[in-house]
Amino acid sequence: MRGRGVAALAVTALGVVAVAGCGASSSSNGESKKNGPQVAADAAAALRKAGSVHVKGMLTQQGKPVLLDLRLRGADEAGSVTSNGAPAQFVLLGSKQYLKLPGSLYPGVSARVAAAVNNRWVLLPAAAPRLGLEQFSLNEVVKELEHPLDTKVLTSLKTGKLNGASVVMVTQQDGGELDVAASGPPYPVRLVTKGSSSGSITFNDIGGKQNITAPPSPLNLPNKTG
Repeated sequence: MRGRGVAALAVTALGVVAVAGCGASSSSNGESKKNGPQVAADAAAALRKAGSVHVKGMLTQQGKPVLLDLRLRGADEAGSVTSNGAPAQFVLLGSKQYLKLPGSLYPGVSARVAAAVNNRWVLLPAAAPRLGLEQFSLNEVVKELEHPLDTKVLTSLKTGKLNGASVVMVTQQDGGELDVAASGPPYPVRLVTKGSSSGSITFNDIGGKQNITAPPSPLNLPNKTG
């Protein structure tokens, strides 16, 4: 996710923001007494320890909305990216890469192959280049929270409410903001990004199962498609 960090990740939050995780109490977790970099580091560490998250968002790139819905668990990923009304679904499971998208979006394939793979789950050949979706991995999200690529976490912070839940608001130099749970584990709740990929993302079901499995009966895409 180091393209422009979570912003370059091109993710912006839409939808309900909820403090994710189990066992959160109503008592303060002490984050409001720390500085911005410390809170960001704690949020990154808490997410890393939890090991999984459901990220949802919408971003604006070049004036166009991009919707993102990702389930992350360790190095595995599954989800969808929707741009110009065309959803692209993917599953990265170990070394295997699965795709489901309109046939017209596959580069360099014949009309016959495009028709065969249109909106069907496809298992890419082992020799195929990586899709570059590792930028959306849990590890890259964690890095971006603590050390955003194109901006800087400021020392000052404030507290507030997000959908009724208390949060600590960490400000970034470019005007972005990281909201962190003020009670229970210091999980990230929302990240608002600025710049060329502006918007926000929400962090949901942190530590949940995030069932990521191979899609049923995928087509095996040959190394050469004609």
